[in-house]
Amino acid sequence: AINKIIEFKKEGLFNIGGREFISRYDFTLMIADYFGLDKTLIKKIITEDLNQPAKRPLKSGLLTLKAETEMGYKPHTILEALEIMKKELSL
Repeated sequence: AINKIIEFKKEGLFNIGGREFISRYDFTLMIADYFGLDKTLIKKIITEDLNQPAKRPLKSGLLTLKAETEMGYKPHTILEALEIMKKELSL
């Protein structure tokens, strides 16, 4: 994606990520499941218990429409990204 920003000589803010919005807990479970890790070790917590100075959204994601329309960016799904990561790390 950074190569496309340079190639198209774009300036400004571009969100680069997938289209899916998912909770951090569900995201962690997906990663553990994909890599065959013990999901029972993952404990769900309440965001308020973290006492963070700023509020955080319960689900995370990015709106990538600008990158998609201006540069033809095609985001991967979470599963596709995990497959790429597994291949690149030779796992």
